[in-house]
Amino acid sequence: MKRVWIALLLLLSRWALAEPGQARPAQRDGRPPGCAENWPANSRREWSSLASDRPHDWGQFLAQPWPYWDKVFQRTHGWNGADGAYSVGLDGGWTGWLFSDTFVGKVAADGSRHASQFIHNSWARIHGSRPSIHFFGTEEVAHGSSESWFWVYQPVLDSGQQGWLFLGEFATSPDGPEGLNFQQVGSWLAPLDWTGHAPKLGTKLRVPHFETKPALNFGAAVLADPDYFWVYGTRDFGDHKEVVLARVPGGELDHFGSWEFWPKWDHDLKSARPLLAEASNELTVFRHRQEVRLLTQVGSEVRLYRGQTPDNFKEFVVLARLPEEDGVTTYNAKAHPELGWPLLITYNRNAFPPERVMQKADRYRPRCLCLARDPWLP
Repeated sequence: MKRVWIALLLLLSRWALAEPGQARPAQRDGRPPGCAENWPANSRREWSSLASDRPHDWGQFLAQPWPYWDKVFQRTHGWNGADGAYSVGLDGGWTGWLFSDTFVGKVAADGSRHASQFIHNSWARIHGSRPSIHFFGTEEVAHGSSESWFWVYQPVLDSGQQGWLFLGEFATSPDGPEGLNFQQVGSWLAPLDWTGHAPKLGTKLRVPHFETKPALNFGAAVLADPDYFWVYGTRDFGDHKEVVLARVPGGELDHFGSWEFWPKWDHDLKSARPLLAEASNELTVFRHRQEVRLLTQVGSEVRLYRGQTPDNFKEFVVLARLPEEDGVTTYNAKAHPELGWPLLITYNRNAFPPERVMQKADRYRPRCLCLARDPWLP
């Protein structure tokens, strides 16, 4: 078995990838299969106010469906659907993926997943330029208790494939309909080791900068710079979410007393103010050339914000308005910049009551979009 694995790695080395954050090898048309470049005639100032009476009409939007990547998540055995979908670059051209609520088992020929079981988080390894080469885990990365469970947030890794993973602890709530009757009860930070095939977590540390009513949770996104970790959190009011920001000196992510909060960069959490007034619970922040980008979802809109620094986002464009057809809701769009350009964007889908995602597996799987180039600095 070891020889087979070595042979596979040697074969993959022929498809050498660029380092994370650089462009990947292009296809004949300059883009991976299925990534269509579509740029409306509207001026940039008009992009943020594009409207559509038909949400399924993608023609006017900058981000387009990417069936090439959709197929990676359309599985019928083992891992067959999840939400969350955070990613991080690994060695050798691989990308590590972490998911939250996950179905594991078999999808029947009629598309139902009644033979599947349910776990609260999972993982995958997907090859960057050849996504058809992948491994999906069927066991939880972070194990909860009989009373609570963990959903994943942003992982960060250093060049040695070691780092940290933010986790949200959740428990059942008496409020809300079936499938939505939960509440966050804690926030955790766990050492993450991905030097092997599968991710491994160390002893979890409770993040003291967590509040309830409204829930304030850090780790929705993390930007790692040489001098600082920029840790983005969300304050969830139910009908809307705000983004807050902490700045942490490099190497001190687990030194919670060293966290400073925007805008005064004070150590007192009470000094934190909203960086953005609208966002989703999960988002992505990444560097593009000398600037910063923040991608999030507001309602059905996938928005890309432009910033000169990690703490200043004033301009955005609407990349897409996601279709909510067949009673399916969409949420928590994220970008995956470690794969380079064109930019892969995923979003989650779900349907209620939960029986509907058992009847049709495709109602609960990540969907994928392609952004061919950056709107401001192509």
